[in-house]
Amino acid sequence: QGVCAGIPDLSLPIAASGFNGLYIEMKRPIIKGKPKPRLSDSQKEKIHLLIASGYAVCVCYGWQQAREMITNYLNHDLSKEDFFN
Repeated sequence: QGVCAGIPDLSLPIAASGFNGLYIEMKRPIIKGKPKPRLSDSQKEKIHLLIASGYAVCVCYGWQQAREMITNYLNHDLSKEDFFN
């Protein structure tokens, strides 16, 4: 779990794919019949600051999605839809 309010849970401080690094906000996997986990206002604010500073930021719903995003980031195999905007 994250330590500082609003800062995404995981960071990969490796420049790749034209970004300074990758930040991942982890949310529980989406479960049918339950509301989709939401970002807090503090998280949204920090995410916009990270993006403005040249970092890639994504929200992942479960570890499998996070693994896929990290792999794609390092392999320069990304699409704009993968990231928070």
